[in-house]
Amino acid sequence: MNEGIKLFLFLINGILYLACGGLWLLSPDAKTLNYTLTIFALAMTSILLYSGRNDLKTMEQSYIYRRWGYTTINLFLVLTILAFLNYLSFKNNAQLDLSETKINSLSSTSEMLIKGLKKNLDVKVFAKRDEARAIVSLLDLYKQHKSNMRIDVYDPETRPDLMRANEIDKENSVIMEYEKRKQYIKEHTELEYSNALRKLGRKRDPIIYHTVGHLEFDFKGPAPEEGGVIASALSRSLIHFKPVDLLAKNAVPTDADMLVVWGPKRAFFKPEIDALHDYLSRGGRLLLALDPAVVDDRVIELRKYFKRTWEIDIPNTIVVDRKNFVSGSNGSVPLIKNFELKHLLTKSFDGQVFFPLVSSVSKFETEQGRGKFVALAMTTPFPGSWIDFSPLEIVSGTLIYNSKQDQKGPASVVGIWEETTDTSESKPRTKIMAFGNSTFIQNQYAHMVDNFSFFLKSTNYLASDDELLTLNLAIKKNSPILIDDKQLKLVFYVSVIVLPVVLFILAFLFYRRRRA
Repeated sequence: MNEGIKLFLFLINGILYLACGGLWLLSPDAKTLNYTLTIFALAMTSILLYSGRNDLKTMEQSYIYRRWGYTTINLFLVLTILAFLNYLSFKNNAQLDLSETKINSLSSTSEMLIKGLKKNLDVKVFAKRDEARAIVSLLDLYKQHKSNMRIDVYDPETRPDLMRANEIDKENSVIMEYEKRKQYIKEHTELEYSNALRKLGRKRDPIIYHTVGHLEFDFKGPAPEEGGVIASALSRSLIHFKPVDLLAKNAVPTDADMLVVWGPKRAFFKPEIDALHDYLSRGGRLLLALDPAVVDDRVIELRKYFKRTWEIDIPNTIVVDRKNFVSGSNGSVPLIKNFELKHLLTKSFDGQVFFPLVSSVSKFETEQGRGKFVALAMTTPFPGSWIDFSPLEIVSGTLIYNSKQDQKGPASVVGIWEETTDTSESKPRTKIMAFGNSTFIQNQYAHMVDNFSFFLKSTNYLASDDELLTLNLAIKKNSPILIDDKQLKLVFYVSVIVLPVVLFILAFLFYRRRRA
């Protein structure tokens, strides 16, 4: 065999070994490719050594061969030690953040949360390889502070069985499991992960009661118009969700972290409103939804109560949006894309939520001025949307803007009222989040993930995790530097293949020049 061809084949063989090492390090899950390339490289080495066996015997007797042999062995030992140290660093994920604002480190609060979980923490990532790399990079920041944290990555395309078994309905999802408790995460930020860790490690789960006895939304049933899906999601969020009959109890249970009044169709009696008032007056949290009544509004007294006492106006109206709406609804089912970006609850929400036949929600100004109202979800500006004060028009299909009685958009369909008046230190501040529709979380809309995510965010904010959403995270002007798959491949090819080949060629040229 020609000497030039032999040299070229040895060079290719060396590059194959470099590629094998890089693949085993960067893509350990691609075992078929890694094993195939490794076996091919070893087979090529065997063939080259066998074909050059006579040259090896001749070289073996020379002084130069023995000298080169000792040098090669020493170099191999040095590279082995470096590789072993690199392997230990990779497996233990050791790193040093020298950035001024510590943008590649966890906040002190997140470190405290992860260190507080003493037992094993199992994390499952369901994402394709390209997306999974950034997710795992963020999770590795937590793993630095917890040696018994295990991270497994599954490709949704190759393991749909695990997706179904773990009730995952969306790619790029993460499950954290700790002591048989689970948290499902779909937004990959330090805040979301730390929130999940807080829920897994807390000693007591929130207790939420929902009123019954007024034909409210059914949170138990499996029928399309019922709410078994959202009830299951609440359970998965480690929330105890219980019914309460205010007429029978005459009070909201003392262990309630939050109360839900969701889509009642019958009037509340005075003892029930009194019980509701007592609960809110001592700093209660309420999630409220009042649907528009096309014919007979039986919750008018409840509307008046919240308007007079808590400055929340949910009139019997229908919000129409002719610019953003669900197809076929002619604007009566608004598709909401505009959310308040300054409020903690909605500033990071980038989805879209639709509300079938929704009333407006706004602040009713009173002399007392007891609280602050924030409109969280809004329709498009006029003439795209308006508030129609004649719900009967929907029956005849003549929902049109009437300048004498209707109100121009944009219209708020979700709002939150928080008490701002001075209260004693022992009494928490009352919070009420109001919706103009209750049916957007029916089972039949389970495929509309944003509807359910928005509801779950609302319950978490009110129940007990409002302080969690305002977690004392370090203020960072920049995001952690997470290298994506393309950038990682570029680093690999340049540092592991291109530079060694260039250096080898230069060394060979200098060698030939000296020989000449």
